[in-house]
Amino acid sequence: MTHLHPDGRPVVVTCTVPCRYIVLMSDGIFEFMDSQQILGEVHAAAQAGQPPSEVAKKLVKMARK
Repeated sequence: MTHLHPDGRPVVVTCTVPCRYIVLMSDGIFEFMDSQQILGEVHAAAQAGQPPSEVAKKLVKMARK
């Protein structure tokens, strides 16, 4: 996981648990959707074989509603 340092430099954090997906989103998405909604959509799309670009478009549309 990466966070921004106050001076803008990235801070890299190692994920120590098994991860099925890594989702990178702006606060513009997280402002309108919670983590469970996002992960539910990502999981369903992955199971359906949708490419990440399509999942991203869908999440943006959902957040704009």
